[in-house]
Amino acid sequence: MIPLHHLTQYMKIRQIWSQDDRENEFALSVDHPMADSIQYPFQGDALHEKRQATDDMTKFPIGWKEWVALPDLHIPAIKAKVDTGARTSALHASRIEAFTLPSGRWVRYVVHPLRNHPEIEITCESKLLDERDIKNSGGQVESRYVIETPIVLGGITWSTTLTLTSRDDMLFRMLLGRTTLNHRVIIHPEEKYLTGRAKLRRCYPALKARSAIP
Repeated sequence: MIPLHHLTQYMKIRQIWSQDDRENEFALSVDHPMADSIQYPFQGDALHEKRQATDDMTKFPIGWKEWVALPDLHIPAIKAKVDTGARTSALHASRIEAFTLPSGRWVRYVVHPLRNHPEIEITCESKLLDERDIKNSGGQVESRYVIETPIVLGGITWSTTLTLTSRDDMLFRMLLGRTTLNHRVIIHPEEKYLTGRAKLRRCYPALKARSAIP
């Protein structure tokens, strides 16, 4: 199987309509012979309805929480909370370790993308962009590593910066800050999942295998 980060440049969005129940399903696919094995499926038609009601068609609507994908990190779905009070987006990570390669400084870390499924564990490596002092939700300043990676939201892919921090005690494994969302979205704080709900058993086949165990 070809790694996702080798295929990112071929990404495009397609809309698939179910023949059986007319369910509108959004999937991120790649224009490549192995495209069928790399998909980030979401479902729902609320996004289309909200788009039609939006005056600024260069932006798309989102709710106060949404499912996003981080393809370069091999994370097909992670639930994120919109936090306009935060400048930079944050990703829950553990076992964070910086190391040096000839290409520069990198960071290795582990992500548990599903709060209720700690058995789903993804080890990631990213080039280190920066190290910043960030004030957390408790008002304390902590030093965090900063990375840059593509994010998929509402069927659109763009690059964003993320800080790595432990969010074990938090309800959401990811926060979407202002720099990620600026000039791209219109937030509807009374809504949720306007870009669709992730089909977790398709995103994480291990969940299906686990449920099959008697």
